[in-house]
Amino acid sequence: GAKVQRGDVLLRLDDRVLRSDAAQMQAALGEAQAAAQLAKASLERGAALREKKLTSAADYEQLAAARAQADARVASARAALEAANLRLSFATLRAPDDGVISRRLTQPGAVVSAGNELFGLIRQNRLEWRAEISAADLPFVAPGQSVRLRSPDGGIVEGRVRAVAPGLDPVTRTARLQADLPQLGVLHPGLV
Repeated sequence: GAKVQRGDVLLRLDDRVLRSDAAQMQAALGEAQAAAQLAKASLERGAALREKKLTSAADYEQLAAARAQADARVASARAALEAANLRLSFATLRAPDDGVISRRLTQPGAVVSAGNELFGLIRQNRLEWRAEISAADLPFVAPGQSVRLRSPDGGIVEGRVRAVAPGLDPVTRTARLQADLPQLGVLHPGLV
């Protein structure tokens, strides 16, 4: 029943390991940058010596290759840090839209797996009606059409078809229809 706005924090997962990984990647980036700075300085000294003909072409090429390797290590470390920070950002679940929390499917301290549903959200106080329609009725239903439902008090509630699944369930030979209904009022989540 809690009202939330887009971006509100719904839950935070234990992120200690993820923060440690990000800190390690940050340190690795710093190390790679220091090595790249040293390789750059060595290459500049080698270029000065080469102009004076005090170093061989092979030695200079080795310095140039070391500089290229160091730059590649910096790029790799930067990408690893970005990946670690992205994983860390996934430890905070934020509301994708304004709405009302309709159900909580986890408890504090629970171990959750990727892909598990943790919350139900009624987006922008909009109700959705989901129905299974037969294969015979499928050609007569399209997005944008109106739907009429009888409410528990006997009244009629009108909505609009938002989507119709493009395929049939092979077992039931039905397709899923999704329709948007008016804002909360006579109808409530789980009622229809």
